[in-house]
Amino acid sequence: MTETIHSSRISDQYEEDALHFSQSLISNPERNRSHTYFLLKRGKSFIDKIWNAYRFVKKNTNDETIASSIDIGYSQFSTLDKWILHSLNIIIEKINLNIENARLHEASNIVYRFFRREFCDWYLEFAKLDVQQPGTQKTLHFTLMRLIQTLHPFMPLITETILRGMLSLDKEFAIPAEYLQQPEFESKLTFNREYTDIEILKKLASETRRVKSINKVKLNPTSVIYLRTDSMKESAIIFRELRYFNFIVKSERTEIVSNFSNLPKGYKGACLNWEILIPIAAEEDRITELERLGRELVKIDATISEIENQLVDPEFIENALRTTLIMMKKKLRKTIDLKNKIKETIRDLQ
Repeated sequence: MTETIHSSRISDQYEEDALHFSQSLISNPERNRSHTYFLLKRGKSFIDKIWNAYRFVKKNTNDETIASSIDIGYSQFSTLDKWILHSLNIIIEKINLNIENARLHEASNIVYRFFRREFCDWYLEFAKLDVQQPGTQKTLHFTLMRLIQTLHPFMPLITETILRGMLSLDKEFAIPAEYLQQPEFESKLTFNREYTDIEILKKLASETRRVKSINKVKLNPTSVIYLRTDSMKESAIIFRELRYFNFIVKSERTEIVSNFSNLPKGYKGACLNWEILIPIAAEEDRITELERLGRELVKIDATISEIENQLVDPEFIENALRTTLIMMKKKLRKTIDLKNKIKETIRDLQ
């Protein structure tokens, strides 16, 4: 079966699952049925995501260290392992509650968002640093197993294939009944402190990546990211987990400092109790960037003036569709927000 699966796109082989999953998403009576095609595409994309996650876990776990339950000392788990286990516990409780109340669209949306965002976008990325550790290997296997069990009612075909692979079962052997049941909340997997710590790390990393993205920053091996906070507690948390922060924001080095006053000019961000500074290495780069931002500001001002003039033109308003006016007002707000962010960046660089 494995050879067949690898010979074509996974989502094409499990299109029935994609349709089934999309139907669970639109079981919400408030959702417009015209979204069915979009949701089917999302279902097929999700199947590819599930399969890629399974391949990663299968490749990076050792059969001697994995099991269907977490049965090793908690000292072997990293803070990230405990964070994902705690997060998984939370959503399992929510999913079961929604299933009990026949709110299948809520249950499917919860597992969909968690699988894509928390498990794939965050934990699988962080786990690349620790895949040789027994605790992380067991957490990878356990978390994926629980998620596949949770997805089984919505995607029975691909989840059965993956369960067989994770349990090393041939086609002729039936999957044990306990692996086809919805998982339950486990109080022993409650790690409130670790969950809170990693949520801070995630928010700080997200804001840092946002600052890099909007300013088109490309870090080089000599680049430094500076972080500052007045919270000694949060400073200790981030310092302890700094290697994860560096990995996820692609930084060679990050320093936690008491102030930015003697540091080079650069791009700034703020998140929770934190300030972020990504310096511009060379003075000529700072001048070039200020000139580019100045030109960008002129273009944005022209766009704002054009939209504002249309929105006060009686003839245009009378003939325009209501949806057009709504879209234009939304575009105006976004453009003004962009202008304010650019002006803030210019102040930081001056």
